[in-house]
Amino acid sequence: MTENERQFVESITNFESNVKKAQLYIKENYGIDSEFDIQDSAIHLTSSQAENALMLAAAREYISETFNDEVVCVMG
Repeated sequence: MTENERQFVESITNFESNVKKAQLYIKENYGIDSEFDIQDSAIHLTSSQAENALMLAAAREYISETFNDEVVCVMG
């Protein structure tokens, strides 16, 4: 098994754990709440403050960089 194949299998095996880590990261670093819908493979981002638009955009970008857009859809 090549290194790329090993990383691919690991990313699938640890998918939910990786999503939870990403959710914790955006909560701690951007102050953005999120919910993961496993059936749609979508992360819904929410903010209680209207002025957090920049943080919401930064959190969305972080999720998009961390996960392939074909694997996780970012909503919000």
